[in-house]
Amino acid sequence: MGRRKITLGIVVIYLLMIFCKPVVLYGIILYQRYISPYKRWCCAYAVLHGGPSCSNYARTAIEEYGVVEGGILVLRRLWECQEAAAVLQRSVHQVARPSPKMHHGDGSEECGEMCGLTCAACCAAGCLAFLNEAIKLPTKPPPNFLEKVPPQEDDISSVEKQEELKKLLRDLNPTGASVATAKQEKLDISGVAASERIAQKDCGKVMRYKDRFEEAGRKYGVPPAVLAAIASRETHVGSVGLNREGWSQERSYGMMQIYWTNKPNTADGPFGQAHIDQAAEILKAHWEKMKKKYPDLSESQTFQLAVAAYNCGPNRNFDLSDPDRYTTGKDYSNDVLARAKYFEKHWNECDSW
Repeated sequence: MGRRKITLGIVVIYLLMIFCKPVVLYGIILYQRYISPYKRWCCAYAVLHGGPSCSNYARTAIEEYGVVEGGILVLRRLWECQEAAAVLQRSVHQVARPSPKMHHGDGSEECGEMCGLTCAACCAAGCLAFLNEAIKLPTKPPPNFLEKVPPQEDDISSVEKQEELKKLLRDLNPTGASVATAKQEKLDISGVAASERIAQKDCGKVMRYKDRFEEAGRKYGVPPAVLAAIASRETHVGSVGLNREGWSQERSYGMMQIYWTNKPNTADGPFGQAHIDQAAEILKAHWEKMKKKYPDLSESQTFQLAVAAYNCGPNRNFDLSDPDRYTTGKDYSNDVLARAKYFEKHWNECDSW
């Protein structure tokens, strides 16, 4: 009986952790939208050290690590933010008090004394240049898991790099679509043959956005054919599963299906360059994380894990013998990469289809 109670308790705690995560994330979003813009101060940690604000940090930490582990990181960050505020206050009082004319705010006593902490207008206008010139502020980079992967267009635009990406695809041997995925597509075959059949149907749609896939691939160093294959797997290149605004029922955006917690870029719509660039950036970030997490694996092997992570998230204990253990249909990376190899082979032929 006691063992049953313990098991039941573990199950209850696990369910609470699952359901608490979206509630906490939604609370952070409400704070950022309806409270933060009306405060009269900026995030002291971001002012002093640079990097994301505490709310952005919390949002990413909880999304990446969950409520428990992410919550511990957030508490640590809030403590550091409090210390940063104290450092800024001491630093401001140690230097000559600036004239209100130096500020973009209302020139009040509060604004003149606490520039960068209480004057929202000063924060928005970036008049912290006064502090940077008057005192030498320490710098501290943000945690690695919040860093974005910058575009490397100059480094990867060469023919050699493009050939390396093509070779990376050739080195992979995906098993293709599962029986369940093939059945969903109304096919009586499975495996690579099924993936190629699906890719063949989507090839004409892919070519509408060929230039955009290539541009995103150049920027972030990922094969354009893989980006096309992700679009094929997720939404048949935007032809199914999206409402008029470009959202799916799973609260993911665009033909690349970027989940809402990743703050999808909707600037130029669900098929635009910004949307595809964001998907490429996410894939590249997952790839870099897999390289660090599994240093003994090859480039192509870590890339397959990155494709799987695009679907199920990067914080899984992946096993190369079964990379799709946690993915939708238990075949996501194998199906996507099989489609990608087909697209790569017929990249220029599809124009006339």
